[in-house]
Amino acid sequence: MASIDDALRASAVTVDITVTQQPQSHVAMEPHSTTAVWQNDHLTVYSGCQGPANYANTLAERVGVSRDNVRVISPFVGGGFGSRVPTWGDGPLAAVAARALGRPVKLTLTREQSFVLTGHRPLIEQRVRLGASRDGVLNAVSHQCWSEMPVAGGWNEAPAGETTTVLYRTPNLAIEERLVPMDTPATWAMRAPNEAPGMFALETAMDELAVALGMDPVELRLRNDATTVPGTDRGWTSRRLAECYRVGAERFGWADRNPVPGSRIDGEWLVGQGTATAIYPANRSDVPVRLTLRDDGTAVVSTSTPDIGTGTYTMASIVASDALGIPLDRVVAELGDSALPAGTAAVGSRAAGTLAPMIQDAARTLIGEITALAVRTQRSPFHGLDPASLTYREGRVEGNGRGVTFAEIIDMADLPHVEVTTEGGAGGPGGGRGSGRPRGARLRRPLLRGAGQPVHRRAAGQPLHHRRRRRAGDQRPDGPQPAGRRRRLRHRRRTARNQPDR
Repeated sequence: MASIDDALRASAVTVDITVTQQPQSHVAMEPHSTTAVWQNDHLTVYSGCQGPANYANTLAERVGVSRDNVRVISPFVGGGFGSRVPTWGDGPLAAVAARALGRPVKLTLTREQSFVLTGHRPLIEQRVRLGASRDGVLNAVSHQCWSEMPVAGGWNEAPAGETTTVLYRTPNLAIEERLVPMDTPATWAMRAPNEAPGMFALETAMDELAVALGMDPVELRLRNDATTVPGTDRGWTSRRLAECYRVGAERFGWADRNPVPGSRIDGEWLVGQGTATAIYPANRSDVPVRLTLRDDGTAVVSTSTPDIGTGTYTMASIVASDALGIPLDRVVAELGDSALPAGTAAVGSRAAGTLAPMIQDAARTLIGEITALAVRTQRSPFHGLDPASLTYREGRVEGNGRGVTFAEIIDMADLPHVEVTTEGGAGGPGGGRGSGRPRGARLRRPLLRGAGQPVHRRAAGQPLHHRRRRRAGDQRPDGPQPAGRRRRLRHRRRTARNQPDR
């Protein structure tokens, strides 16, 4: 079997790039903070964490109490970016201190501590080698990564495995991921932890290959689009990336692009434009969701999944409203509490993809429960009827020429509410799942003249003037005086004219 090096040597055109990306820290605007409150042997923690259920599990273990005695409340996360997924030291420390002092304790990290105690994106070096035929068909792809791995542990970075394995088709693909032990603070996932660095390296290499081939970079990407999951014969649940590129190129005006660097000039500006592909997996988790219909005509959807700022409250309410056929203002979303059914963490862009089908599944089950209750309840006008003869529409059970709201049925049964909790398993379509989009950018920068001398610089539409700070003893050069000095001189002259003679 030929090696990847042999396949690259056999390619008509090759490129070889190395990209080094420095460590990055999350450092959200609001630092990590935890408030711990004990009531006898029960612990309640208020913290902006991305996964209250997981946080409670870890906290119970570290503090040494039963999981049933720990409650974590995080209705709104704030800035997380991945750093608020693990249970860092501030949570257990606040809990232990509160127990020792017999009073609530709030512990907030300083800005400096946020850099070293809450994880960071590791130092990553990547080498990407591409080989292609003269007509731009990829023959070989090699993606090697070396990532920082603290000796104390951290996030296992996999930039190549999460990107290069799914985007472009090629008969020869080699992925190499290596971890380099280093004496540094803990690493952790940060905003598309694998995809962001991996795609930057891969797409940079694709642009270099387009230049080496003399081919349009959009055409190069379209020519190598993976219509099946690379390395398998499995199709995708849907894949419209190529269509997105064609539509995006048309709307962007890509056809007007001059491929020669530095050739497009607009007055005093150089204008350049480029494109790249963005991908991210369509993550989903198998978790329970509780849906409740109450005797006041409202519905409640409950999950421990918090809202990290992406609108999970709104999304959950809209899905429940649509599935139950009731107005949105009659739906309440309960989120971010480990006492609720253990939902997914707000991580990996999975909350909506996980919760929406689970809410829909719960709504179907709940509608069946309400219909069955209408048949069982003696005070109901549907008592004794075949449930199959009834229909549910817009919050009402209808049949036999009658219609009754679910609130009336619950009241007739002398119940405060009817609820169901899905046990997961809503499933999903087979095949590869993911999301992708093309990105285009047009950049303007000042036209340079001579040895790096800018012809013009502007900030907020105003010219910028270089002004050197004068030192004591410097002689003022001839020519116009600075505007500030001119204003001061005019003020002094007016003041002098208005002074009485002495």
